Amino acid sequence: LIGGFINRLSLAFIAGTAGAEIFWPELRSLLGPMMLQVALISLATLVTCACGTFLLWSLDIIAVPALAAQGSFQARAAVSLLIAALMVARSPASAIAVISELQCSEA
Repeated sequence: LIGGFINRLSLAFIAGTAGAEIFWPELRSLLGPMMLQVALISLATLVTCACGTFLLWSLDIIAVPALAAQGSFQARAAVSLLIAALMVARSPASAIAVISELQCSEA
């Protein structure tokens, strides 16, 4: 009961402290390079995870029934990209939303 209150209070304190360290005029010049870096890291992670999943599955190192059920290369590539997107997802809520939307269950 009191744990939630303590968590909210401590997160507010941490956010306030972190926010006090940010000075917008200094940050404005770094915003473009920071966004580019985040985009490139996310893209590289997506490509690496998609290719790695597909390669490991095709070498029979991992078993992915969703890939085995597909008949064409394009369908397998799409499933690999979906798996990679779940790996790249920055929040568990995104992964849970995709899982519940696709009505997945444990195998």
